[in-house]
Amino acid sequence: MDLQSRLDADALEAQKLTRKHFVVGLNFSVESLRELDPLCDDASFVLPGGKNEANMELLTRVWGAYLGEVLRRASDGAWTETAEGVTLHVAGKTLDPFARVRLRLQEGAEHSLIAYATEALG
Repeated sequence: MDLQSRLDADALEAQKLTRKHFVVGLNFSVESLRELDPLCDDASFVLPGGKNEANMELLTRVWGAYLGEVLRRASDGAWTETAEGVTLHVAGKTLDPFARVRLRLQEGAEHSLIAYATEALG
């Protein structure tokens, strides 16, 4: 499976997981990040096992792919995979949406996903 197909699948998994466990529908719009952002705080209460390492890895993978796909679609960006990992190139910037999701999950609202998107697309 190529990189774009893999990330598309992960982003679709994010939609399914979010609808099932958080009862929130995501539609790949930048505005949908306003709904995703606070869910990062709810993961401890909603997911079985809370914010254990397995759940953190899962959410980082699927929500990171979702965040990246929102940005890619809004700006005609492109994914790149190197030995260091996967990055997204939008508007002349190299971004790591996975790192941002993990930071948001671990450190809280001061690392807002919508603020990240606004800055990336600005």
